[in-house]
Amino acid sequence: WKDFNGYYGEVVTATEDWGTQDVIGGIIPKLVKKKVFDDLGKEIREDKVVQFRVQKGAASQTVSENWDQENDQFGHAGKRVEINKENRKYRGVWLIIDEFNRADIDKAFGGLFTALEYRKKVGIKIPTDDPERIYEKIVVPQDYRIIGTLNTKDKNYLHRLSDALNRRFETIEIAVPGFDKAEDEMEIVAKKVFNVLGKEIREQLNIHDYTELIKPDSEYWKYLVVAYEILAYIRRSNELGTALLISVYKFLLVFHA
Repeated sequence: WKDFNGYYGEVVTATEDWGTQDVIGGIIPKLVKKKVFDDLGKEIREDKVVQFRVQKGAASQTVSENWDQENDQFGHAGKRVEINKENRKYRGVWLIIDEFNRADIDKAFGGLFTALEYRKKVGIKIPTDDPERIYEKIVVPQDYRIIGTLNTKDKNYLHRLSDALNRRFETIEIAVPGFDKAEDEMEIVAKKVFNVLGKEIREQLNIHDYTELIKPDSEYWKYLVVAYEILAYIRRSNELGTALLISVYKFLLVFHA
């Protein structure tokens, strides 16, 4: 996710087994290669052994990327850096969690609740392999944000968001596009569907650019209009999103091919 008020966004998708380790981090087993030598120092084989390593979670990783990794890895000296991604500079890194309520996010956040509220005072505490310390503390910048996306239509079948979670997040409702935006929405649908159609399907349909799908006199445009009209009627009682229109239109074109 780019150009979000000058910040760069790292996107992850929450799943049902998403937990504290995915968000904050922890000590996990990893298979690593280990060379085995004979008495003369000659390498005779390469084995794979299990080692336990500390791995940052999505929140810990994105917060860490805001700090000078060489001189101020955990932000205690306050040395912020500009983020360089794909030859563009950003003011910091935010975390975007898609399918926010598919996981038990309250349980997954754990100590992150307190870290987001008190920021520098508490920070994100992650385990460490340092024998003298139980954890490292990463300072959370005041301008650091977590953005969670969720589909309210699924809320009865997925995890509920607690009062503690709602208190720490602002809720912004994004409604379905209005009827006055019909042509704009259909153009977006045509572009997305064209991009996911296989080469063979495009050749059978004899289309080389998405604009050929939205020519008013083409049969492909008529298919899209019919699909949109059905969706617009359903939206009078059930505000379904554009994803459904994309699926229906793709099916119609593939079936036609």
